[in-house]
Amino acid sequence: MAVDGISRYALHVVHDWFNGCDCLHLLLRYNWSASLNWAFNSVNKSIDSNQTVIVRTPGYFNNLTSILSGANTSTLENYALWQLVYQYLPNLDQRFLTAYTDYSAVVGLSVQPQRYTTCIGVAQTIMPMALARPYADYVLPTGTKGNVSEMSSSIIAAFKTQVSTFDWLEEQTKSLCIAKADAIDRMVAYPNYIFNDTYLSILYNWVRWDNAPTAVNAYYDSNFNQFVFLEGIMNVPVFDVGWPK
Repeated sequence: MAVDGISRYALHVVHDWFNGCDCLHLLLRYNWSASLNWAFNSVNKSIDSNQTVIVRTPGYFNNLTSILSGANTSTLENYALWQLVYQYLPNLDQRFLTAYTDYSAVVGLSVQPQRYTTCIGVAQTIMPMALARPYADYVLPTGTKGNVSEMSSSIIAAFKTQVSTFDWLEEQTKSLCIAKADAIDRMVAYPNYIFNDTYLSILYNWVRWDNAPTAVNAYYDSNFNQFVFLEGIMNVPVFDVGWPK
């Protein structure tokens, strides 16, 4: 069912445009119009049959449809129940945790994590910005955020310079590339409001920052034209404020 790594990242492979949910239904043999409308109902949006749909991994859905069409109902129900229990396993009592530990030992999966690891994970999920505050205060070296901001500016400047030298691009395309580079939204380390105790007591920003700042990650999000450098990755061995940019 899985799609190989090259296919997942090759844009000419993973992006398929469908003119309407009905066409998507014919390909994947599933009533996507009903599912999409149910999902968007809470925000008072509707998807009609002529809506253009982009599927990033059509190969995956084709493989999934083939598997589902050949499976019996009982198997699918048992799998759905197992996934439900597995998802909420960390929140269940010790009986379930012990059963999962025994299961993991049989199939060779990792053992049950220590309690403090689970607690930190829960705190990071529920209160990511509040947890980012002590990390920024006591772990992140002084000047790191400014250093990475300067580094990201250098990356953007180098990209613009490189684009201007491409003789295989039309001038209009070059201008659009440079305009997009100038419009890149940079999310570096953490939002400054984590140092505002009043703000943290009232609201956590779940929209602007999709990731907990303490996560060890850095990436470019093409869908939102964003550079994201989270504070969790701004430490040795990946980064140090004193290293060359």
